[in-house]
Amino acid sequence: MNATIRIGCGRAAALVACVVSLQACGSKQATPAQTPAGPAPGVKPGDGSKAVATKQEVASFADAVKKYEPLRGKTDSASCSQSMDLWSRTASDNDKIVEARYNLGAVQEACGDLKGAEDSYKKALSIKADFAPAKAGLGSIAAKKGDMGEAERLAQETLNQDKANPTAHRNLAMILLQKARMARNVSGMSKEIVEHLRYALAADSKDVASYTTIALVYYFEAAERGYDKAKMELAQLACDQASKVNDKAAQPYNVLGMVFLGKRNVTAGLANFRKAVELDPNLAEGWMNIGAVTLSFRDYAGAEAAFRKVMALQPSNVEAIVGLGVALRGEKKFDEAEAQYKAAEKIDARNCSIPFNLGLLYQDYKGAQEAALRQAQTYFRDFVSRCGQQVAKVKDAEVRIKNIDETIDAIKNAAVLQKQAEEAAKRSEEEAKKAAGGGAAGAAPPADKGAPPPAGDKAPAGDKAGAKPDAKAPAPAPALAPKK
Repeated sequence: MNATIRIGCGRAAALVACVVSLQACGSKQATPAQTPAGPAPGVKPGDGSKAVATKQEVASFADAVKKYEPLRGKTDSASCSQSMDLWSRTASDNDKIVEARYNLGAVQEACGDLKGAEDSYKKALSIKADFAPAKAGLGSIAAKKGDMGEAERLAQETLNQDKANPTAHRNLAMILLQKARMARNVSGMSKEIVEHLRYALAADSKDVASYTTIALVYYFEAAERGYDKAKMELAQLACDQASKVNDKAAQPYNVLGMVFLGKRNVTAGLANFRKAVELDPNLAEGWMNIGAVTLSFRDYAGAEAAFRKVMALQPSNVEAIVGLGVALRGEKKFDEAEAQYKAAEKIDARNCSIPFNLGLLYQDYKGAQEAALRQAQTYFRDFVSRCGQQVAKVKDAEVRIKNIDETIDAIKNAAVLQKQAEEAAKRSEEEAKKAAGGGAAGAAPPADKGAPPPAGDKAPAGDKAGAKPDAKAPAPAPALAPKK
């Protein structure tokens, strides 16, 4: 398999689109794709006294902060439920404390409730219109929705209000990393990106997402330099630091998995991906990576299970749907594989991996009939016409188109030879029958208990015209099927 798979730093944001090209059946090493981390839960102890609130409300807020500390940074189902319940009650009971409403939004965002988080951030701004953390939070939501222009605008606007806002610095770092990757210039922009992340860490030294994002920066720098060993080591150190800060955080293990893949240690890479989803079963990026690696091992059943996990979390994830199709094809479930490719096509008709995989399916697995092969050519020509940036795959597709023409010619020639052989066999059979019938007229009369045949004009008994010969004519040898 040649796969570029999602490598996220966590569920907090999806700032970089995942590009997946799940194609041939799986001999190449998987390389991970990416979804950088968004903001970590921005919950701070805060100072409720800054809001117009009673002493009782301030005390209630402080008590909630104390109760939250053991839950901080945890995004498993039970912890999310406790955190959201805590801050929901605190925000409702203390509606003048903007930090309480903001903290509810932060844990909602970290736990995947984006709609709830957006509503909470807006309510926080209705309490205090210039509350920078809530504006930064809305920037994170915009990034998750793919509106990168709005995300960047909100990050810059937040920093104009609060130059040290960690969430805005982190979001801006993510946006810059995305731009750098698209321009294939992470090395040239890494200094600026890391500077933003240092601002975030200065505000919160336990910010796992910022450490993990620094690891990503080093990883992509290494990739641009042919997996430079020094940069790979820096990426690993950043992941290790993130795990020291919070050994229950899934994101660092996921990024560490891709670092090991970059070092060609697939076993360690897979182990870290599995650790990531063990810590956070809802980490779609981790499941994507497991699917890619197991597919590269031709563990099709394992890959199918992993991609189905992703689809349960993200039903419209085209890369996961295509990956599932590849896994099903490996399990010889060809019609089911085609159904997945078609489903992916309905979501993203311009995705280049879809026509290539459909071409493979029809050429290699749908039977060597002209109709199926012509359909394969149609898919490959579609791929070539609009996916020119994938140079190696375009060359492969062009070779396949040519090979299909040659195969169809061979099939036609074989059909002609087959027909000729069948006609020759039929003629041989007819000639054999004629030869058998002609031999009966000159057959010797059968003996009549040793007595000589009577004289006369009649033909002797037993030698009637048309009598069957004693021996059957040999059947013609079966025509050999022409070689395909």
